[in-house]
Amino acid sequence: NNKDEIINMLVEKIKSLPNGTEFTISQLVDKDDKDVIHIAIDTLKKLEENSITIKSKLSENSIVGLPQNIPYIKISS
Repeated sequence: NNKDEIINMLVEKIKSLPNGTEFTISQLVDKDDKDVIHIAIDTLKKLEENSITIKSKLSENSIVGLPQNIPYIKISS
């Protein structure tokens, strides 16, 4: 299905980023997709399943909007 293809593409894109690269999910996917919030959440889960380490740039007490807009830094893959 299209959503799974998008998630797999995002995981591969993030995996290929150099360590230390800052990104948001919305920078890497079509922001007009109505499923973007679910795609972001599922992508984060799949990154973890594939041992691709990312870290949020936000502090623990930050007030956050949508998960696709959270800034992350790729640590390792």
